[in-house]
Amino acid sequence: MIRDLVYMCIHLLFIFFCSSLLASGSDDLYIILWDPFLHKKLQSIQSGHHGNLFSVKFLPNTDDRNIVSGAADFRIRVHDVVTKDTTMSCSCHGGRVKRLAVAPNVPFMFWSAAEDGIVMQYDLRVPHQCSNICNNVLINLVYHLGRNAEAKCIAINPIRPELLAVGANDPYVRLYDRRMIKPTIAKYPREQSSGTPWENLSYLGDPVEPGEDNLPPGCVSYFVAGHLPLKQDDFKKRYRTLTSTYVAFSPDGNELLANLGGEQIYLFNVLSKRKQLSFDMKEFSQSKDSSSSSSGGYYSDSSISAKRGSTNGISNVINISCSHHEVSSYARPAIHKW
Repeated sequence: MIRDLVYMCIHLLFIFFCSSLLASGSDDLYIILWDPFLHKKLQSIQSGHHGNLFSVKFLPNTDDRNIVSGAADFRIRVHDVVTKDTTMSCSCHGGRVKRLAVAPNVPFMFWSAAEDGIVMQYDLRVPHQCSNICNNVLINLVYHLGRNAEAKCIAINPIRPELLAVGANDPYVRLYDRRMIKPTIAKYPREQSSGTPWENLSYLGDPVEPGEDNLPPGCVSYFVAGHLPLKQDDFKKRYRTLTSTYVAFSPDGNELLANLGGEQIYLFNVLSKRKQLSFDMKEFSQSKDSSSSSSGGYYSDSSISAKRGSTNGISNVINISCSHHEVSSYARPAIHKW
């Protein structure tokens, strides 16, 4: 049985490891199946995509037969390995499809994260037809973060598949409870067979009417390294952004690993919510001019303080009311209603 696959990127070559097979996808637009133990190429499948492959996943419990792929052409395709046919093709996204996720023992569902700022939920048991109105939108980051929001990565908790982690083009990792979320719609001006992400994003600023936000209070928690909210302005001045490029759960589902592009790798405990101290370098620098110790160190209540919502060395589990956009923590991301 195919287990969760591990992702590796080597110069536009994307490899996924599993217990018995290896599937790779790259800018040659082919999906290749390998026997990693015999170092043998087993099969080559023409993906049908017209842009670099960014994500490939085996659908669980399908006897290695069904593979789903997402690419830079904004499309998602489901492939039958035996017949080499494309059993489903979706062009609903208005941006590059960066990551796909599957849930253990669920062969008919998968999730996608794309640079249009939208996370979609697919159920292969339900007939799907692409149009300018997509009705399988699980999370619309544009509604909460603004027109420049991008969904970069996604992961399903292997033990608690109702928990969905999403990384975006900011330092925050979001943890959603899918049981609390009812899919909604996103409106595009035309069919998504053509058009650039920039053209489509101009129409995503108000995809749902005010009051129709599908994220109820308490459905999401935020995880962020405690020092990063203080560094965002500095990164912007250097024309850099803090972006979560990869998220993954530990096998027991208790920890969440996040790779922050251009910064560090962080491991968050999704269960522990103990408060920790956070260090404010700006306050430390200002105070250091007027106070010091014989050892060269410095400590004062103003330079090192316990910040509410800071946990595990991170600003952890910031439970917010998605509908009301309440802000009560210094580490709360800037939330704008479009």
